[in-house]
Amino acid sequence: LQHSPVPDGSFPIPPLNNSKSLIRILEKLLKKASVGPKKRSGKYEGVRWACGLIKNLAKSEENAALFRKTEIPNYAVEYVRYSTAPPSRWTSNSLDDFSLFIILNLAQWPVSRQGLVKAGAVEAIKPIMKEGDDLQGLKATMVCALLGAQWADFPDDGSTAAKSISELMTNITGKKGKDGIYAYEVFNLHITTKAYCNLCRAANIANGGVGESSTKVLDVQSAETLCLQVESDLLLAADNDSDVHHGSNFVPIAKTVEYSALTVDYIKEAAARASEDVTTDNDRLKFVSKTLQYDFAGNPMNPIEII
Repeated sequence: LQHSPVPDGSFPIPPLNNSKSLIRILEKLLKKASVGPKKRSGKYEGVRWACGLIKNLAKSEENAALFRKTEIPNYAVEYVRYSTAPPSRWTSNSLDDFSLFIILNLAQWPVSRQGLVKAGAVEAIKPIMKEGDDLQGLKATMVCALLGAQWADFPDDGSTAAKSISELMTNITGKKGKDGIYAYEVFNLHITTKAYCNLCRAANIANGGVGESSTKVLDVQSAETLCLQVESDLLLAADNDSDVHHGSNFVPIAKTVEYSALTVDYIKEAAARASEDVTTDNDRLKFVSKTLQYDFAGNPMNPIEII
């Protein structure tokens, strides 16, 4: 995305200041076709594959920082908002499919998240969550969670969101996809744990910060177990004095552990408030924050210190 050609002998020009750079060419291509180019036209095919390229480039935080300074996120939201086909009929690699993936990939990065919120991404995508746990419904649920949607925005009192995202986390760690829905490696554990953590936060806020009935919807055994496994993996890696990237089965980056720790903390806090008689469950599944603080004191990988 840094490609910014200049005449021989000329000084380099930053891509955002060069009308001939790759990012500006992509932006102009999408601008000429807004809102929604006519299908099966040459222009449609050009925009569709440009969005496919942007989708892949948006996986990088560095690229996301560049995209947020263009109109490209706005165009992606526009394509989704004005799509004429129901999401259940979106085909793989269609303009609609690529556009929602662009929004999902940008939503994971703090540098580009606010631009999507300002573009009205949550309002445009909320209706797609009603598709349930199919690919587009799952992507829409992830986007809304990552962009900080309110708990009331999630259909079925959050139960569909909890089920689909916890199942996705389990499938990622099991290195498998879901038949007819998504393949393995379409989503990564980092973005998925972040989405689930945000769901728990939204549930707590909905309950006035004390998190009881709403957060209990997210008290899914598979999600708790997985999050605790992620924490355990990092502790094991630290005990072995090994690099977190190599000492753990599931933990690619420390932020994943941060989100997992917060998720378990939200869930168990809600369960404790909902009932006085939860001592056994808390002892078995609680997030032992004090242990993490002691074991990682002064350690730059401490998930408590990097929140």
